[in-house]
Amino acid sequence: RRKAEEAEKERIKKEEEALRKAEEAENERIKKAEEASRKAEAEVRRRAEDEARRRAEDGARFASGRGRDNSGRQVDPTRRGIIEDAMRRSMEESDLIKNTPDKDAVFTDDMDVTIYESPALKRNTTDYQLIRLKTSEVIDIPAGVFVIGRSHSKANYAIPEDPTISRAHAIFVSGDAECRITDNKSLNKTYVNGNVLVPNEAYVLKDGDIIGISNEKFLFRIVQR
Repeated sequence: RRKAEEAEKERIKKEEEALRKAEEAENERIKKAEEASRKAEAEVRRRAEDEARRRAEDGARFASGRGRDNSGRQVDPTRRGIIEDAMRRSMEESDLIKNTPDKDAVFTDDMDVTIYESPALKRNTTDYQLIRLKTSEVIDIPAGVFVIGRSHSKANYAIPEDPTISRAHAIFVSGDAECRITDNKSLNKTYVNGNVLVPNEAYVLKDGDIIGISNEKFLFRIVQR
């Protein structure tokens, strides 16, 4: 009988010890969760403060004439949000492209292309612009024919560092009424909002369209003067 009592006391002791350890572990888990929550809240506050400070600095630079993009154009701080939104949309629309240029692009040095001679660049009553998302550069599209490609001799705006872009990749034709884009039989395609353009068929662009020229992405803007 004495042995049975001692065994029961030992069992109770072990159960109490196990409960104590479980309680300590739960308290430690709660403590770590609270610490992680505090750190996450602090990080959110820090990012919000950084964003507010950055926008304030952008506004100050713009007001003083010091805020300029890669092309030397003064940057309106409100345009940053437009560019960031366009970049997010560009990433989402890339999922629609089954054969993305990043994976399947081919060099185009030996490619035959149709060459368009651009007339003297004119001004539209309506301004058309492209914002190159990689660099935030603003590109004015003049009236008439405007070509983007890899070759300085074949394009009005050249991107020579990207061998996946054709020499005269995409053609813009603009007037006061509209601006159209045509894929110039490029090897690695031209996209509008993630959709592949049929070569040699003009597409009327709308404000906010995302244009893909091989690996490059552009935001199309219509600016009324």
